[in-house]
Amino acid sequence: MAEENKNLQNTLDEGKHLWGLVQQYAKLEMVDKLTFVLTILIVGGVLVGLCTIAIFCFSMYFVTKIEQGTGNMALSYAIVGFVLLFLAVLVFLLRKALVTRPVITSLMKEFFEKQDFDETSKLK
Repeated sequence: MAEENKNLQNTLDEGKHLWGLVQQYAKLEMVDKLTFVLTILIVGGVLVGLCTIAIFCFSMYFVTKIEQGTGNMALSYAIVGFVLLFLAVLVFLLRKALVTRPVITSLMKEFFEKQDFDETSKLK
């Protein structure tokens, strides 16, 4: 009977040790996944800021060049404004192909990397 209690106690101790290892692994996995998501957010924010500045600079360049050709600054601003509006509508209409699918694919690969992820199961 004493040997059975000792074996049971050893099993419980091993179970507690195993549970501690599982908790540590879960914490490490959570840190890894959160790092991935936060990196995407930070890099995305920086890129949005830089792209905004670049679009502004290129817009001013094109306004100046169009104004030299037309001689009318208001018309130049209107042309550049309509081009930017057209691009915004185009991005909005193609948002699934340009943004949603790549983000979902990237997150699925990161979070379910151990499973076989079939890229044909993308959003339609």
